Amino acid sequence: MLIYNERFKLRESDFDEFDNLKPSAFLDFFQSVASTHATLKGMGFDDMIKKNIAWVLTKVKLDAYKRVKAKDTIIVETIPRPKGLIDYTRDYYIYDEENELIAKGSSQWVHIDFTTRKLLRPTIDFTEEFSPRDAYETRKIERVPAVDTYEIGKYVTTRNDIDHNGHVNNLRYADMVLAFEKKNPAPVRSFIINFSVECHENETLTIYSDGDTLFTGKKQDGTVSFTAKLIRENY
Repeated sequence: MLIYNERFKLRESDFDEFDNLKPSAFLDFFQSVASTHATLKGMGFDDMIKKNIAWVLTKVKLDAYKRVKAKDTIIVETIPRPKGLIDYTRDYYIYDEENELIAKGSSQWVHIDFTTRKLLRPTIDFTEEFSPRDAYETRKIERVPAVDTYEIGKYVTTRNDIDHNGHVNNLRYADMVLAFEKKNPAPVRSFIINFSVECHENETLTIYSDGDTLFTGKKQDGTVSFTAKLIRENY
C-alpha cells in the first residue's frame, strides 16, 4: 500500500510569537515527507532531473484541529493519489503520539521541463496499490481569487528563498503571508495557497489583502505570483 510516514520533533523555530505552529511549518513537513517518499520510489529530484523533469507544486491546503508545542513529537503521513490528466495529488495527515489527528492536508503537483519551464503531461506513476483513503471529498484544491484591496507590504526575494528547482520555495510564500497579515493570536485553522507564476532571486513582490482572509502576491509588472487564504480560529 502506498503510504509513508515519518516522525519529527517540533522545534521552537516552527512556531510564531504566539506559540502557534506557522503555516510554513506545516508545509515544510508536507514537503519533507513527499520528497522522501518520492525518492524512495525512484521519482525524487535526482531521478527526475536526469530526465530534465522537475516536480513543481501548484496548490496546497491544510486544516488544523489541535494545538501542539515545541519538543512535541509528531507523525506525518503521506498518501499519493493516481496521476490525473495534468497533475498529481498527494494527501497528508499529522498525528500526535497518541494517534490523535493534529492536521490534514493535500497538494497538487505538476511536471515541468527543467530547462524550458514548460508544463509536461504526466507520464509516470506509482506501480503499487493506492490507498482508498482520501483527505477530502474532492481531490481538486479550490481556487483562491486574487485581491488588491489593500497593499500591505513588499518583499524582495533573496538567495535564501531559492530551492534546487531554481525558484522561490513554497514555504517562503507562506512566510510572506505571515509577515504581513494583521497580528492575530489565534492558531491556523485552515490555509490554502495557489501558485501561479514562479519567482526568482531579487524579484519584488507586492503583497495585497482584502483586509480579512485573502492575500495576493504580485510581481512588478502586475503578474499574480500567488494567492492565499488564511483562516485563524481557536480550537
